[in-house]
Amino acid sequence: MDNKPGFSNFLAHFIKHGKPSTEDFYQDIQASNAKERLVSILRSEKIQQQKCRGFMSMPFALECPWSSLIAHTRQYSYCISFSKPTIFSKHGGPVYYMRPDHFKKQMFENKFGKHVWQFIIPFSPSYCPKHMKEQYFSTVDYSYEREWRVPS
Repeated sequence: MDNKPGFSNFLAHFIKHGKPSTEDFYQDIQASNAKERLVSILRSEKIQQQKCRGFMSMPFALECPWSSLIAHTRQYSYCISFSKPTIFSKHGGPVYYMRPDHFKKQMFENKFGKHVWQFIIPFSPSYCPKHMKEQYFSTVDYSYEREWRVPS
């Protein structure tokens, strides 16, 4: 793939020190520090998956250009990088950012199968109208991460 400004041919999985923000992680991950997590990943050749709306998947931050990588080093101790073709070959792909009204409607009508739900993230940016934020979500905007996921 040709390099394009602001894009990368690689995906980064960042490893943070401290307790995960969700209880859906395995106990051994919750108890370990960033270095121990990195060593575990390298030894087992696996990144533990986490729950996302009831489905197990593995998150990646997508297309981290240098400026984004540098910013992430303030929060994360370590990073493992993979090529996009490698992640795609493991059934991974970019997440879909969906408007909150569409997200809720699809959720209630159960329009998507579980293989699709693992890739959907509600998108409610700061400029979302107030009535939508009150009805659906407060600000939810991770679009700058350009995340990819690998489903279970």
